Amino acid sequence: SDRGITDLILWRDVAKSTLWFGVGSLCFLSSCFAQGISFSIFSAICQLGLLLLGLSFFSNSICQRNNIEKRRDIQLKEDDILRVARLILPAANLAISKRRELFSGEPSMTLKVAPFLLLGAEYGHLITLRRLCAIGFFVSFTAPKLYLRYSARISQK
Repeated sequence: SDRGITDLILWRDVAKSTLWFGVGSLCFLSSCFAQGISFSIFSAICQLGLLLLGLSFFSNSICQRNNIEKRRDIQLKEDDILRVARLILPAANLAISKRRELFSGEPSMTLKVAPFLLLGAEYGHLITLRRLCAIGFFVSFTAPKLYLRYSARISQK
């Protein structure tokens, strides 16, 4: 079974690979032109992030104007999460520290983060699960073959 998939992806059996690639391409291309609900969670998250970034920036600006140093450290304790799952704690603390860093309201960080959130909010509707699957499908048929073909040149450089 693994040998058949490898042969299919690496185009060793050209007839089978062409058939599966053609059927997959037809399905994905036809689904891209189909009308449906165009809600993107990525776009919604980016719009929420822009709102949070703006509020943090204004809050930080007001605190600096009044010379108030206000820092709230929010951390999850191990006892709070231990009952739920031990695997979630490191990921949650990393997400909180990164969120605090990204949405600190400092002008330099705001200028770095805002363009990505603006692009995500504006064009996030283009990133859908269907399109991500289509990209994955096409990459899975092309990347391994291209790598095998050019691996000698890659290793030389």
